[in-house]
Amino acid sequence: MSRGRFTGYNLTQKILLNHLVSGTLQPGQEIAIRIDQTLTQDATGTMAYLQFEAMGIPRVKTELSVSYVDHNTLQTGFENADDHRFLQSTAAKYGAYFFRAGNGICHQVHLERFGVPGKTLLGSDSHTPTAGGLGMLAIGVGGLDVAVAMGGGPFHMIMPRVVNIRLHGRLAPWATAKDVILEVLRRLTVKVRLRAVHWHGAGSPFRRGFGAHHQPELQGAQRYGRCPGVPGRPGNRGSNCPYGQADRSKGTG
Repeated sequence: MSRGRFTGYNLTQKILLNHLVSGTLQPGQEIAIRIDQTLTQDATGTMAYLQFEAMGIPRVKTELSVSYVDHNTLQTGFENADDHRFLQSTAAKYGAYFFRAGNGICHQVHLERFGVPGKTLLGSDSHTPTAGGLGMLAIGVGGLDVAVAMGGGPFHMIMPRVVNIRLHGRLAPWATAKDVILEVLRRLTVKVRLRAVHWHGAGSPFRRGFGAHHQPELQGAQRYGRCPGVPGRPGNRGSNCPYGQADRSKGTG
């Protein structure tokens, strides 16, 4: 695919263009995109896999689908245990990865184990946009949308408006990425809006590894968690940071 095709587009738009099945990248217009990865957790995954099972498709058709158990881990009755056994058996039957309880929280584990820059991720968890910290387009949706994606169907949505957030300067003492996010949400509102958030600027989460004279302000868990994960929750269609050389040294799934 020629580079010229992506000239003039931001990261979110480039990923959408590379996965576009139908429609045009005009804000407010309906589009359909191809989904590379899916994730579910046990509070929402049981219904999602029941819906997938009802489709009669023998194997998941995504590049990667993961079933996590990290929400309903209390074992005071048979209900949660039954759900977990069901999720484990369906993952084995249909070709999905299964993560038992105790292996970590789905959105953070997925970022660390399976994150791939430029890929699309659909998850039935509101923190799914966390994977945007590694340059993915990650969107939290309902279980049925995930089931359709696992079956090879595209994800239909309204093309979002991309909001470019430029961060400058340095954080005040004791301030963290969470404080930045809360201020961003105060300005953008927490009401549902069809938008995607793109982080940029000298103080942004991805500016790392530029020498002692340019120390990054948001690193580690702050970049790979709070920054992409929180603004992606109030109806946003993804929240990402560009992927750079410093990220390659970390390695991914």
